[in-house]
Amino acid sequence: MTPSWVVHGLLLVSMMPLSLYGQGNDQRPVIEVIAGGSSAAKADHAVLTVGISIQDSTPTAAGAEMDRRLMALTDTLQTLGFPAESLPNAAYQVTPDLDFDSGRQIVSYTATAAVRLTFWDMAKIPALVEVALAAGATDVSNLRFASSDERDARDDALRNAMSQAKHDAEVLAQAAGGQLGDLTRVSSRCLASPTTDSGAYGTG
Repeated sequence: MTPSWVVHGLLLVSMMPLSLYGQGNDQRPVIEVIAGGSSAAKADHAVLTVGISIQDSTPTAAGAEMDRRLMALTDTLQTLGFPAESLPNAAYQVTPDLDFDSGRQIVSYTATAAVRLTFWDMAKIPALVEVALAAGATDVSNLRFASSDERDARDDALRNAMSQAKHDAEVLAQAAGGQLGDLTRVSSRCLASPTTDSGAYGTG
């Protein structure tokens, strides 16, 4: 379940760096190239969301049950090594459930909460899912693996993309009978593609 790497790409660099000289006119044609670069960083933590959803006949009852489950979840997370001070304050909301077939009559109330956690001991993620559901969570979702070295990996990807773009530009300029001119424009777009678990875990 634990990933080995977080891969950064697709990084696109759009540039118009080429002027072809010796063409016998004052207008210098411009060549635009798009190149990709990628890099990798070892995943060292995971981010996930623990959700709780409760339906009851009154808002007071739904809120009371939510308080109980959030407290149980907090106690459970501390047994897994989360210091109490590191746990986010979990706010929740209670909304009415309406029956539109009977003129928007309130039939029940639903309380929902979501706790976003950063987990550094990735070997314990399966245990976290199990105990969170046992403590009253109704789903564990949005599991994403990430790296503390993301910025360095992104910088490497940019450098790789620029190197590839310059190489492609030189080849095109020579093929057209010219030579590489001044760089006139560069734009970049970085898309990180970390290893993820796209599924969600729930109580069914």
